[in-house]
Amino acid sequence: MELEKKEDVNDRIKRRHYFIHPSSQIKYIAMSILPAFIMSIFCTFFVIKSGEFALQKEKEKLFIELSTFNMTIQNLEKTGYDHNTIDKVIKLKKEIFAIQDILKTTYFDTLREWQRIKLVVLIVLPVGLGIVGLLSLFYSHRIAGPMYRLNKSLDMLAEGKDVSYFRFRGYDEFKELAESFERLRRKLKDKGVIQ
Repeated sequence: MELEKKEDVNDRIKRRHYFIHPSSQIKYIAMSILPAFIMSIFCTFFVIKSGEFALQKEKEKLFIELSTFNMTIQNLEKTGYDHNTIDKVIKLKKEIFAIQDILKTTYFDTLREWQRIKLVVLIVLPVGLGIVGLLSLFYSHRIAGPMYRLNKSLDMLAEGKDVSYFRFRGYDEFKELAESFERLRRKLKDKGVIQ
Protein backbone atom coordinates (compact mmCIF):
# COMPACT_ATOMS: atom_id res chain seq x y z
CA MET A 1 0.00 0.00 0.00
CA GLU A 2 2.79 2.41 0.96
CA LEU A 3 4.61 1.56 -2.27
CA GLU A 4 1.49 2.39 -4.31
CA LYS A 5 1.16 5.77 -2.54
CA LYS A 6 4.74 6.64 -3.36
CA GLU A 7 4.19 5.65 -6.99
CA ASP A 8 1.11 7.92 -7.15
CA VAL A 9 3.21 10.85 -5.91
CA ASN A 10 5.82 10.20 -8.59
CA ASP A 11 3.13 9.94 -11.25
CA ARG A 12 1.98 13.44 -10.35
CA ILE A 13 5.44 14.98 -10.73
CA LYS A 14 5.06 17.59 -13.43
CA ARG A 15 7.69 19.31 -15.49
CA ARG A 16 8.06 22.81 -14.06
CA HIS A 17 11.40 23.97 -15.45
CA TYR A 18 12.80 22.91 -18.78
CA PHE A 19 16.33 24.11 -18.08
CA ILE A 20 17.35 21.75 -15.28
CA HIS A 21 21.07 21.73 -16.08
CA PRO A 22 21.43 24.74 -18.41
CA SER A 23 25.07 24.30 -19.43
CA SER A 24 24.65 20.73 -20.67
CA GLN A 25 21.21 21.37 -22.13
CA ILE A 26 22.37 24.46 -24.05
CA LYS A 27 25.34 22.49 -25.43
CA TYR A 28 22.96 19.71 -26.49
CA ILE A 29 20.58 22.17 -28.15
CA ALA A 30 23.46 23.95 -29.90
CA MET A 31 24.83 20.66 -31.18
CA SER A 32 21.36 19.81 -32.49
CA ILE A 33 20.79 23.17 -34.16
CA LEU A 34 24.29 23.65 -35.58
CA PRO A 35 24.17 20.79 -38.13
CA ALA A 36 20.62 21.76 -39.09
CA PHE A 37 21.69 25.39 -39.48
CA ILE A 38 24.73 24.53 -41.60
CA MET A 39 22.69 22.21 -43.81
CA SER A 40 19.92 24.79 -44.13
CA ILE A 41 22.37 27.51 -45.15
CA PHE A 42 23.98 25.19 -47.70
CA CYS A 43 20.62 24.11 -49.16
CA THR A 44 19.28 27.66 -49.21
CA PHE A 45 22.41 28.90 -50.96
CA PHE A 46 22.18 26.07 -53.49
CA VAL A 47 18.48 26.68 -54.18
CA ILE A 48 18.94 30.44 -54.55
CA LYS A 49 21.98 30.11 -56.82
CA SER A 50 20.22 27.48 -58.94
CA GLY A 51 17.17 29.70 -59.25
CA GLU A 52 19.25 32.73 -60.18
CA PHE A 53 21.15 30.69 -62.77
CA ALA A 54 17.87 29.48 -64.30
CA LEU A 55 16.50 33.02 -64.33
CA GLN A 56 19.66 34.30 -66.02
CA LYS A 57 19.30 31.64 -68.73
CA GLU A 58 15.65 32.66 -69.24
CA LYS A 59 16.67 36.32 -69.44
CA GLU A 60 19.25 35.52 -72.12
CA LYS A 61 16.67 33.51 -74.06
CA LEU A 62 14.20 36.36 -73.78
CA PHE A 63 16.79 38.85 -74.99
CA ILE A 64 17.59 36.66 -78.03
CA GLU A 65 13.90 36.23 -78.87
CA LEU A 66 13.20 39.95 -78.49
CA SER A 67 16.24 40.78 -80.63
CA THR A 68 15.00 38.42 -83.33
CA PHE A 69 11.55 40.03 -83.23
CA ASN A 70 13.07 43.51 -83.43
CA MET A 71 15.23 42.53 -86.42
CA THR A 72 12.17 41.06 -88.14
CA ILE A 73 10.22 44.27 -87.55
CA GLN A 74 13.11 46.38 -88.88
CA ASN A 75 13.36 44.20 -91.99
CA LEU A 76 9.63 44.51 -92.57
CA GLU A 77 9.83 48.30 -92.33
CA LYS A 78 12.77 48.64 -94.81
CA THR A 79 11.17 47.11 -97.85
CA GLY A 80 8.58 48.90 -99.99
CA TYR A 81 5.33 47.01 -100.23
CA ASP A 82 2.05 47.55 -102.02
CA HIS A 83 -0.98 48.73 -100.02
CA ASN A 84 -2.37 45.21 -99.43
CA THR A 85 0.98 43.89 -98.20
CA ILE A 86 1.49 46.93 -95.95
CA ASP A 87 -1.77 46.09 -94.16
CA LYS A 88 -0.50 42.53 -93.62
CA VAL A 89 2.88 43.85 -92.39
CA ILE A 90 1.13 46.18 -89.91
CA LYS A 91 -0.99 43.27 -88.66
CA LEU A 92 2.14 41.09 -88.35
CA LYS A 93 3.99 43.84 -86.43
CA LYS A 94 1.07 44.10 -83.98
CA GLU A 95 1.17 40.34 -83.42
CA ILE A 96 4.94 40.47 -82.90
CA PHE A 97 4.57 43.32 -80.38
CA ALA A 98 1.84 41.33 -78.59
CA ILE A 99 4.15 38.28 -78.40
CA GLN A 100 6.95 40.51 -77.07
CA ASP A 101 4.64 41.87 -74.38
CA ILE A 102 3.56 38.35 -73.40
CA LEU A 103 7.20 37.22 -73.16
CA LYS A 104 8.15 40.24 -71.03
CA THR A 105 5.11 39.83 -68.77
CA THR A 106 5.81 36.12 -68.30
CA TYR A 107 9.45 36.83 -67.46
CA PHE A 108 8.56 39.54 -64.91
CA ASP A 109 5.86 37.31 -63.37
CA THR A 110 8.51 34.62 -62.99
CA LEU A 111 10.84 37.15 -61.33
CA ARG A 112 8.11 38.16 -58.85
CA GLU A 113 7.37 34.49 -58.08
CA TRP A 114 11.09 33.86 -57.53
CA GLN A 115 11.27 36.76 -55.06
CA ARG A 116 8.28 35.31 -53.20
CA ILE A 117 9.91 31.86 -53.07
CA LYS A 118 13.15 33.32 -51.68
CA LEU A 119 11.17 35.17 -49.01
CA VAL A 120 9.34 31.99 -48.01
CA VAL A 121 12.64 30.09 -47.78
CA LEU A 122 14.14 32.83 -45.60
CA ILE A 123 11.10 32.70 -43.30
CA VAL A 124 10.89 28.90 -43.12
CA LEU A 125 14.60 28.55 -42.25
CA PRO A 126 14.48 30.28 -38.83
CA VAL A 127 11.10 28.71 -38.03
CA GLY A 128 12.52 25.26 -38.77
CA LEU A 129 15.60 25.92 -36.67
CA GLY A 130 13.36 27.15 -33.83
CA ILE A 131 11.39 23.91 -33.99
CA VAL A 132 14.63 21.89 -33.90
CA GLY A 133 15.72 23.94 -30.87
CA LEU A 134 12.45 23.33 -29.02
CA LEU A 135 12.50 19.61 -29.76
CA SER A 136 16.10 19.50 -28.53
CA LEU A 137 15.10 21.30 -25.35
CA PHE A 138 12.25 18.87 -24.67
CA TYR A 139 14.47 15.88 -25.34
CA SER A 140 17.36 17.27 -23.27
CA HIS A 141 14.91 17.60 -20.38
CA ARG A 142 14.32 13.85 -20.59
CA ILE A 143 17.99 13.46 -19.77
CA ALA A 144 18.77 16.44 -17.52
CA GLY A 145 15.61 16.08 -15.41
CA PRO A 146 16.32 12.49 -14.33
CA MET A 147 20.00 13.27 -13.73
CA TYR A 148 19.04 16.25 -11.56
CA ARG A 149 16.58 14.13 -9.58
CA LEU A 150 19.10 11.31 -9.19
CA ASN A 151 21.77 13.77 -8.02
CA LYS A 152 19.46 15.26 -5.36
CA SER A 153 18.45 11.79 -4.15
CA LEU A 154 22.10 10.66 -3.96
CA ASP A 155 22.91 13.77 -1.89
CA MET A 156 20.11 12.85 0.53
CA LEU A 157 21.39 9.25 0.78
CA ALA A 158 24.91 10.53 1.41
CA GLU A 159 23.52 12.50 4.37
CA GLY A 160 21.90 9.30 5.68
CA LYS A 161 18.35 10.41 4.84
CA ASP A 162 15.85 8.16 3.14
CA VAL A 163 14.16 9.20 -0.08
CA SER A 164 10.76 8.09 -1.26
CA TYR A 165 10.31 5.32 -3.79
CA PHE A 166 12.51 6.30 -6.70
CA ARG A 167 11.63 6.01 -10.36
CA PHE A 168 11.69 8.18 -13.46
CA ARG A 169 8.73 9.32 -15.50
CA GLY A 170 7.63 7.04 -18.34
CA TYR A 171 9.19 9.18 -21.07
CA ASP A 172 12.48 9.87 -19.24
CA GLU A 173 15.75 8.35 -20.35
CA PHE A 174 18.04 6.16 -18.18
CA LYS A 175 15.24 4.23 -16.47
CA GLU A 176 17.75 1.49 -15.64
CA LEU A 177 19.61 4.00 -13.41
CA ALA A 178 16.40 4.63 -11.48
CA GLU A 179 15.92 0.89 -11.02
CA SER A 180 19.53 0.48 -9.83
CA PHE A 181 19.18 3.44 -7.46
CA GLU A 182 15.95 2.02 -6.04
CA ARG A 183 17.65 -1.36 -5.40
CA LEU A 184 20.53 0.47 -3.67
CA ARG A 185 18.10 2.54 -1.58
CA ARG A 186 16.20 -0.58 -0.44
CA LYS A 187 19.42 -2.44 0.46
CA LEU A 188 20.71 0.53 2.46
CA LYS A 189 17.37 0.80 4.23
CA ASP A 190 17.27 -2.96 4.96
CA LYS A 191 20.79 -2.73 6.45
CA GLY A 192 19.75 0.24 8.57
CA VAL A 193 22.22 2.67 6.98
CA ILE A 194 19.44 5.14 6.20
CA GLN A 195 16.38 5.97 8.24
